Amino acid sequence: MVSGAGENSRHDLFATTAGRLWLGAVIVLLGLHAVLAWYLRAPAISTGHDDATYLLLARDLTHFEYRNFWIVGAPRHSQYPPVYPLALALVGAGREGGLTNGIWLNIGTSVAALGVFAAVASRWYGRAVALAGLAVAAVNPSLLSLAGQVRSEPLFMLCFAGATWAAHRAGRREAVGATFLAVGAALTRTIGVTLVAGLIVSWLIQRRWRDALVSALVSLVLVGGWLGWSFAARSHFAGQSYWADAVYQPETEVAPPGAAVPPATAVPPAPPRDSVAPPATAPPVPPAASAVPSGRRGLLQVLFLRVATNAREYLTVSLPSVFSIPGWPDTAADGAIGAGLGLVLAAWGLIALYRREPFPIAALLLYGALLLVWPYRVSRFLAPLVPVISVVVVAGAAWPARRFRWRLPWLGPAVLGVILGGFGLRQDRAALAVSDSCDRSRPFESEGCYSPLGRGFFQAVLEAGRMSSTGAVFLTPKMATLHYLVDRPSVDELEAASLDSEGLERLIQRHGVQFALVSKIHDDQWAIAKSLSGHCERWRLERSFDGGTTLLLRRAAAESSGESLPEACPAIARFLATGS
Repeated sequence: MVSGAGENSRHDLFATTAGRLWLGAVIVLLGLHAVLAWYLRAPAISTGHDDATYLLLARDLTHFEYRNFWIVGAPRHSQYPPVYPLALALVGAGREGGLTNGIWLNIGTSVAALGVFAAVASRWYGRAVALAGLAVAAVNPSLLSLAGQVRSEPLFMLCFAGATWAAHRAGRREAVGATFLAVGAALTRTIGVTLVAGLIVSWLIQRRWRDALVSALVSLVLVGGWLGWSFAARSHFAGQSYWADAVYQPETEVAPPGAAVPPATAVPPAPPRDSVAPPATAPPVPPAASAVPSGRRGLLQVLFLRVATNAREYLTVSLPSVFSIPGWPDTAADGAIGAGLGLVLAAWGLIALYRREPFPIAALLLYGALLLVWPYRVSRFLAPLVPVISVVVVAGAAWPARRFRWRLPWLGPAVLGVILGGFGLRQDRAALAVSDSCDRSRPFESEGCYSPLGRGFFQAVLEAGRMSSTGAVFLTPKMATLHYLVDRPSVDELEAASLDSEGLERLIQRHGVQFALVSKIHDDQWAIAKSLSGHCERWRLERSFDGGTTLLLRRAAAESSGESLPEACPAIARFLATGS
């Protein structure tokens, strides 16, 4: 008896010691994630447009409005759900100079999300697998980039992690908590509707009929309310409304007219997405590209081609990019082999997980299905899934040892965790070198903070702000970014890009546009510049900037003699001649 008691005591002591060591390792990894995210944070507002939009919406919510007030006419905002802007408003990021507060919010939510995922994964697969998965996610450049900018993904990850933790427990309170956290994810990023659906499906699988009914009713009221608002206020232009995106069918199925071309790494490590940092992964492949106009195909054919192409590109290009696998794939065969191996590991990990908790599996499958049918592909869409994918794939590496009862079952996950974590650290190191060259005291002039294209855009915006009076109307890319920096409204850029020369001229006259800022920073600027060239004599070239950015000033009516100015028309022609 004494011997048995002694053995139990020693076992309990070992378990407690192991638990403390594991917790210490988790804290170290989470601290490393926070430190790296802070050092790699955005030096200022980016040219990505999303951060300015979120900060302006946060400011708008403090006045109980939710409008695109940076656009002439201040139409109701219909693209981004309100939970993340509300969180920004609560931490003071909506105030002037609140960008840093927003970054601190993102770092905190990213750390919390990874911590919760690690705790849940330890229940699913054990501490060794959870620690290896956390090691991969903590140094992942995509997650570090999102944590160091004003983006909604970290809060989305925290809602996902919290819902997963609550769903894993059997209590009634936890079921309610899981429901509201899944709804919170959907009201942070609209794609979170897949988490809500996945939660309901998991309740049904487990025959928890009451929980499924409650989740469905709560989601119908809250998520349905937002979807109804966004549908009623929707824009007709893809890139400005997810409803418009959903039905978008470009002639070559490449990208919506309002969408910027993704950079070489869809979520670069740091500085912001127009950084001068060399790409560490393969360049992006246009989503669902096809040579036959989609208007000549039926809907089923369009969906089939889209799913087939998106699946190939996500598996062979986007996932290696998100996980920073260098030089992958070198060939199509490499991509196929890597994708096949990853799918096998993920399948093993998911099979082991299904017996413990079906919710994350249902959520992942529905999330992936939506990405496959979406009209365009962006690698950043995968980033919020990195913590879950890391754990599932690492767990798959443990399956052979467990299945055949080999010794050291933790060895496979540890080796895979070290390899994938090493890839991430390799890119983090390069990003830190770039970040060190950025002078954060003057980010828009420092060569280490932005590319020539980005610096030229910001310098043109600031110059236009100095030249113009309050209320001057602009035609510009990145409308929210311009308003955030110089407090000037713009006509709807996406509407302008859809018009021919005469239609654009009528829009300019109707809204009294005084400045046109043409930049290669956004794809639709080629269409706008082409339309502007039809009436280039009505503009005066004010100044040209780095990266081909051109600032034009509208000539007063008294100056309009019909004679083309020697500089404005050639400047627009040069912009068009350089190509994209």
